[in-house]
Amino acid sequence: MPSAFPNSEDHNTGEVWATMLWEVLNVLADQHGVTIARRRMSDYVVAGLLLTPPQATFTEARDAILVAASALDTDDMVLMAAAFAGRGAGSCAVSPPANTDGNLGVVESGTLAANLQVSGLTMTEDGVSCDHDGYLDPGESGTLRGTVANASVFAAENVTLTATTPTPGVRFGAPIRIPTLAGFTSNEIAIPVTVLASAPRAVFATIELRATADNTCTSDASIATLTARIGFDEVLATSRIDHVETRATPWTLTGEHAAETWCQASDGAQNRWWLASYAAGLADSQLVSPTLQVSSTEPFVLSISHAYDLSAELPFFLFDAAVIELSRDDGATWTDVSTFGVDPGYVGEVIAGLGSPLEGRPVFGGTSPGFPDRQRLRLDFGAQFAGEAVRIRFRTAIESFTGSWAIDDIEVQGTVNTPFPELVAEPSTCTAPAASLAESAVIAAHQAPAVSLDAFDAAACIATDE
Repeated sequence: MPSAFPNSEDHNTGEVWATMLWEVLNVLADQHGVTIARRRMSDYVVAGLLLTPPQATFTEARDAILVAASALDTDDMVLMAAAFAGRGAGSCAVSPPANTDGNLGVVESGTLAANLQVSGLTMTEDGVSCDHDGYLDPGESGTLRGTVANASVFAAENVTLTATTPTPGVRFGAPIRIPTLAGFTSNEIAIPVTVLASAPRAVFATIELRATADNTCTSDASIATLTARIGFDEVLATSRIDHVETRATPWTLTGEHAAETWCQASDGAQNRWWLASYAAGLADSQLVSPTLQVSSTEPFVLSISHAYDLSAELPFFLFDAAVIELSRDDGATWTDVSTFGVDPGYVGEVIAGLGSPLEGRPVFGGTSPGFPDRQRLRLDFGAQFAGEAVRIRFRTAIESFTGSWAIDDIEVQGTVNTPFPELVAEPSTCTAPAASLAESAVIAAHQAPAVSLDAFDAAACIATDE
């Protein structure tokens, strides 16, 4: 009987996965007989469960089982890979992201070849530096780092990694050549980078790390990109708007698992924002502003751009939730901003009886209009805080894997102080003596990773204190 639910529904998708595993069992039975095949299949699947990340995708779970098989019998691993390929999960297949509700983005493939991936690019100011502020400026040098991985049972041959950028005055070390990158292995690489004195300031340099090899899923290069800030400086406490673009931040994290919940996220281009997301149990955590000294004559206004996707079955069930609160006593006590006559646009109340610290309160929940596009929220408190010192905090109680709240462009009006930092052009050129640069090199090799190679680019969070 046809299902009334889409293929992305848990049980329907589970039937597809079960069919793949049945095909794998069959090829083992053909090779070893049913009794041995059942024993081996049980061992491989259980060991594979220990190797998969939480909320594994099809290809992550496939890779974990194949890695487990490789520890006992590489011939089994190849046979099993072929069985997966027969059901469209070959080494060149692509799974939908783990945090999506549908199966959008699936690429089926019956191909068995090396699957070359490059990811995790960072650029650090760890060479010649005059200010050690985390940004490469004219006259300074550092290192481009990244990872090249082979997410397949088959080796990639003659791997070449080359870093390039169209930004003038930025120079990279020689390409890296790896004769063989075995199946399910990854190499961490380092390439020196120099910014010439003639390089422009306050630019966003688009950097590409290109990987080519023989015997891969595609004849095209595998490419990872990084948008690096060249020739910038940070000036503290000079602005009333925080674009969340600086490494230094006046915001503090409080509450349960705050460091795991809140981070600065990046789209990989020219924009950063605060992101709250937690998946390891209910966490009540807060992002707290610095002291805001309100003017005695001007109205106090808070504006943010935000978007949220918090699990719910509207209009009856809200659990993951977020609120905005204000303190008039330097954080000793907090009150919801709606108490002060402003309307944040809360959508409903958190259901009672399930242990949420926000239960019974009006909250942001469900999915914001136009998500993931951010909407501008303006809260005008008028003159009720005239002459006072206040603080604002963004508070979340999130438990689900997909729950998130993004906040950007936080602006205050009607304050005496300018609490936020600004990103400006670096005013000087570094003239420190040049040092001998390291050679481009593979700096570490990893085999049979305990987490899937699919997950290399999953983390959006970036460091805020470098």
